[in-house]
Parts: sequence; structure tokens; C-alpha cells
Amino acid sequence: MGHVDHELRRKRICDFRHSVVAELGNPYLNRGQLTKMVKEKAEREYQIPYSKRTTLTAGCIRRWLVLYRKYGKEGLNP
Repeated sequence: MGHVDHELRRKRICDFRHSVVAELGNPYLNRGQLTKMVKEKAEREYQIPYSKRTTLTAGCIRRWLVLYRKYGKEGLNP
């Protein structure tokens, strides 16, 4: 895999992760709302870039959210 391919792969994965957690970063969500939204997202199916998996765990979504809150979108890079 060339450098350009590797960067494109990283960008697609980062963009996907951002699409999952961006709305969860809303500071006006209370704990109950956030928990409900994470659960709903964990129950969905996704087309995950470069993966055969179609689901995400609530724990995975929460980890991504922590990274997003701490480092912004760049924190979601693989």
C-alpha cells in the first residue's frame, strides 16, 4: 500500500468515526440522553470502511467519543 493509499484509508476511517460520534459531542446533552444515543448507535448497522464488521459496541463508541472530546477529529485517526 502506497503512502497516498494509506492516507486515504486513514481519512476514510477517521471520517466514518467522526460521523458516528460528532453529534454525541454536544455539550448540552445530559447523561441520560447521551447514554440513550450511544445505545441506539450501537444497535445500528454500518458500512464500516475497510472492515467486514457491520456493528459497533457501545464501548467502542464511548472510546471514540473520549478521543473526540480530548483531541478533536484528529483524535479519531487510526
